[in-house]
Amino acid sequence: MATAIRVPRHHDISRFFSDLLGLKTTATTMESAATDHVYAIATFVDEHGASKAAIATDLTSAAHLGAALTQIPSGAVADALNSGNLDANLCENLQEVFNISVNLFPESNVSRLVLQSTLFAAEAESTLASHLENMTAKWFSIDVQRYGSGFFCVLTPSG
Repeated sequence: MATAIRVPRHHDISRFFSDLLGLKTTATTMESAATDHVYAIATFVDEHGASKAAIATDLTSAAHLGAALTQIPSGAVADALNSGNLDANLCENLQEVFNISVNLFPESNVSRLVLQSTLFAAEAESTLASHLENMTAKWFSIDVQRYGSGFFCVLTPSG
């Protein structure tokens, strides 16, 4: 019997990002977040191209995670937050964070998950709306040492 994709728990996310970024990272469970504040979303698919999981963040978490990956100074994060957009370097870093984040789903009903796409801004909001129709969302607040906090959402198939 195939097992469902297990939603990582807050301490799994904390440990994963602390190890990845080399910075203390704390995730705490939230009831929900405003979906209109989603800035980035990564969709993970199985070997048949079927969506099996997704991760969404607000602009704040997107900037923090992208910057923390390569220890970009917090001034670049402030610039991104003031402009309302990530620059190319932060987008590229965030895509790599999402690519590595496939490891948050070690137990799945498929042999392998891969990052299919990373979308930003309005495309991310519409993709999240689509995923929310047939996936279950689990919301977290995530705080990255020296950078700050924002929200992080993990989506897995309903049922």
